[in-house]
Amino acid sequence: MGKLCFQREPSAKVLKDFQCGIKEMDTFIHLHLDEFLSDHKNQLFVISSEDNVIVGMFVLSEGYFYDANDTYIDAPVYGKPFAVLDQQTNRTKIAKRYSTIEIEYLAVSQACRDQHIGTEIILAITDLARSQHTPFITVDAYVTLHYSAVPFYEKCGFTHLENQDRGYDTMRMLLNIIPPIDR
Repeated sequence: MGKLCFQREPSAKVLKDFQCGIKEMDTFIHLHLDEFLSDHKNQLFVISSEDNVIVGMFVLSEGYFYDANDTYIDAPVYGKPFAVLDQQTNRTKIAKRYSTIEIEYLAVSQACRDQHIGTEIILAITDLARSQHTPFITVDAYVTLHYSAVPFYEKCGFTHLENQDRGYDTMRMLLNIIPPIDR
């Protein structure tokens, strides 16, 4: 594929000819992404090949997740801890809130699949998170009867934050980019 160029774009208009091949995602990108960008604090990035062909896109925002199990002891906590009900014991626990970079949308051109562009995107997002001292990347990975992004994110090192049995067409996943400190 050669060198990729990552560029922040203020509008999805540059994606008018972009097709990832997933009907729901293509429809969203062409009809609703600009509205989504204007309604939220999101950043659109477009990835182009050396010959200026758009090969991918992603949208990032600030995110967070809560951890009631103290799994991420060495990570910086964002905000104040708060009380949650432990579903297994019906007892109150303290949960910590961690800051993340949230992948809102990520798509690779259908014509450029199997060229590791998605992996390059994740590496670029990881570098961005490290530069901002953000220890985690989160995503609601798309899951339908016909398509699942979960295996891709698992291959990139993401772990599951929840079951998919919550009635949504996504699965919440997390990538810890700052390894824990050995004690």
